[in-house]
Amino acid sequence: TELRALAVMDDFEQQLRSVLQQFHGANQRQISPIVGATDGDKIDDEINMTHVANEIMRSYRAGSTKFDQGTIRLAQLIEALDSLNIHATFKLLTESSLAGSDSERYLCIIH
Repeated sequence: TELRALAVMDDFEQQLRSVLQQFHGANQRQISPIVGATDGDKIDDEINMTHVANEIMRSYRAGSTKFDQGTIRLAQLIEALDSLNIHATFKLLTESSLAGSDSERYLCIIH
């Protein structure tokens, strides 16, 4: 199914859900933005990504096992970008199951 053809239909949302059901089956996931994209360090003047990364790494270096390896690597990357004074744009997303499951994870896109 071509998404451009679906976009002109009146029932686009239902058609998209149908495509997702075929692709993901019972484990279909929905991704939604938490907040808007950032210009640099802060997201909507609420979340300072460098500060969050520094806190994660401080906790990890103190022996915490609260964060998975993907989170640690992401925090290390953000710290490295900050230390090299490289401008980055961040977007935070949440991914949840459309099947009603309580599983949820957070995604961070860095440009």
